[in-house]
Amino acid sequence: MKILYVQYANPGAYPAAMRAARLWRDLGHEVRFLGLDLGGADDLAVPADLADACDWVRHGRLARLTFPARLVRLIAAWRPDWLYVADAMTIVAAGPALRLHRGGIVYHEHDSPQSGVSAQMERQLAA
Repeated sequence: MKILYVQYANPGAYPAAMRAARLWRDLGHEVRFLGLDLGGADDLAVPADLADACDWVRHGRLARLTFPARLVRLIAAWRPDWLYVADAMTIVAAGPALRLHRGGIVYHEHDSPQSGVSAQMERQLAA
């Protein structure tokens, strides 16, 4: 089974996803991550044993275009069985690309809806 973690952030910021990826690998499954490269100031490094599983999009003004484009290429070339989508911003950035995937999608969000949220958060929750 192939699992692609899609995170519009540094995957190193998600230790639970890193642990899950190790467990999946130990069971013989293939795992990849698509995340944002935040540059040299980012101290949330992906552990060395998972570094080979990461595909990166450079954070910047064009990331909202290059991230979904990279996701489309990964889905088409690697053909994952499952996508693990980690947060609301990922849905906004990659929403149209996710519609191309024909396998399963797991969506995991920690932020619960609440009144008085920002316009950006309203868009994310709507997505």
